[in-house]
Order: sequence, then C-alpha cells, then structure tokens
Amino acid sequence: MHRRFRAVLVGLSLLVPLSPSSGLSAQMPGQHPLRPADNASQADPAGPFLRPERKASDRQRASLARTRQCGQEWRALKAGGRKGEQDWRVFSRECRERLKAWGH
Repeated sequence: MHRRFRAVLVGLSLLVPLSPSSGLSAQMPGQHPLRPADNASQADPAGPFLRPERKASDRQRASLARTRQCGQEWRALKAGGRKGEQDWRVFSRECRERLKAWGH
C-alpha cells in the first residue's frame, strides 16, 4: 500500500513542475492570476469573484415593507394570545395578500 502511494506521489511530482515558469506569470501583489493585467491597478476590496451589490427594485422594497408590517401584526397577535391555531406561514401569506390588495 505504501509503495503504491509513493509511486503515485512521484508520478504526480513529475507532472507538476515546481519552476516559476509553470504557465502562470509572476504576479504583482494584489493581482489575481485570472484577471486581466489592465485591472491590476484597481484594487477590488470585495474580492475578484463577488458581484457588485444591486439596489432593490420598487416592487422588492414594497414586498419587504409588507412583510415587516405583517411581522409587527403577528407579534402583536402573539403577545395578546389571539393568534389561535394559525401559524406564521399561513398568517404571513394572508396578511401580505390583504396589504397588497389595499395598495400597500
């Protein structure tokens, strides 16, 4: 077993050269190997693979506002002991539909 493992390691070491000319050019600090060199002067603090943050649309903001309002109503019902047999998922769906129909 150990002989096979050593043989695999030796074989792999022959396939992967350890010289700096292994295909990737020497990198400047802060430069990512997969990014073009023209972007090297612009430091990206978020990292090379993160998408830029987008603002929420008007519909998304309205939906979030409805959900938050329903959450406040749910907590008030729960604190008063008036929620009955309803759980949050059912209450939330009905509340958001009601608020949307009212134009909120």
